[in-house]
Amino acid sequence: MIEDLIRRFSYFACSLSRVIQPISKRYIKVYSRVKDNIPRIEIGALEKLDLAPMFNPINAVSLVVLLFYLLSFRSMSPISRAIFSLGYVSLISGMYLGGRYIERRKFSESSIFLDKNFFKGIGILLYSVGALFCVLVTISQGVPILGKIFGLPPELVIPAFLVVPGAIFLSYSARKEYFYALFILGFVFLFGIGYRTPVVALIIGGLVLGYKRVFSTTVAILSSLALISYVVLYGWFKAVMVGWRGFSPLSLALERMKFTSHVFDYIVSISYPWGLTRGDLLLSIFPGPGIGPRTMISNVFGGRPEATITSTIFGPPMLDFGVLGVVVFSFLIGFSLSISLKCKPLYALLLGYLLPGIETGIVDFLIITYFLLPLLIAFSLEKTSYSLPRNNNHVSFNRNS
Repeated sequence: MIEDLIRRFSYFACSLSRVIQPISKRYIKVYSRVKDNIPRIEIGALEKLDLAPMFNPINAVSLVVLLFYLLSFRSMSPISRAIFSLGYVSLISGMYLGGRYIERRKFSESSIFLDKNFFKGIGILLYSVGALFCVLVTISQGVPILGKIFGLPPELVIPAFLVVPGAIFLSYSARKEYFYALFILGFVFLFGIGYRTPVVALIIGGLVLGYKRVFSTTVAILSSLALISYVVLYGWFKAVMVGWRGFSPLSLALERMKFTSHVFDYIVSISYPWGLTRGDLLLSIFPGPGIGPRTMISNVFGGRPEATITSTIFGPPMLDFGVLGVVVFSFLIGFSLSISLKCKPLYALLLGYLLPGIETGIVDFLIITYFLLPLLIAFSLEKTSYSLPRNNNHVSFNRNS
């Protein structure tokens, strides 16, 4: 069955690639004409820096958690600070043990999950579907970022987010000229929809995959500063759109973090030690007619019925299962992230969503699905060896003894 599914998928991806090929050839011709006029951005002092350690999962997550905590800890009670710290320790423990797990096991290098052509096929499919639904959202709803993003039909919005994994998977083996095009177009598609987290995940994923291979340290630093500016200005712009006045972009970003910490503190006060909703929030993650997890948090907090509220990465498991939920959930997220290091494009995708998720939470169905993939892939890499033949006429499935 798995062999048949992979064969069907490979055939579909190859067919889609043939359709896109004339467009890509035209793009290459245009790029080759203008590339010599594009200046290479490098600053000598910055080029001496090595940013590679910052893409280590423990370093990257620790930096974001520390910054968030320092800027918002005054909004938490002592018990909330202790639970937040416990969640962080559990998250790092999962990363450490996940790294040890990867080191002690020899996975088959011929696995299809490590094959660049396999990710190219998946990337073409996901990127095409995501871009199509971005266009459909714009046609049916206008440009959401210029209006009201709440109440957008999820059957259109959720598939549009597939642009993120599509761009990351495609860029894994893309040449420089394609790399930039994938992320620039992806940014345009997602920016118009009006959601912040997918754009942040897209850019972080691009930084992870493109650093040193495609662009210099200077470009990486400038891109990081641009990303921070985007996050700050996005929140301010949306606040202005709904009628808020009197806040500068930076002060509004700080107030948002403090408010998120305040919501987490409230959740701790009503959920300590064993949780309050007992699995209802977990069930609300699955697509359906009911309210979503952030809306459920808003209702618990006393917000508007249609509003969505963030409560840090530890808020949802705390509300559902208490302290034990925070420990288990954080450990699994960290463990999954470290396992994904074996598969770089998947790691770039997960890190891209985890870093903004420190504040917004990991409560979206698609994102949780992404974090489940490393666990499934690690199991399959231990038990099986998938390989794609060079003649592309069939796909073999060999079980290791």
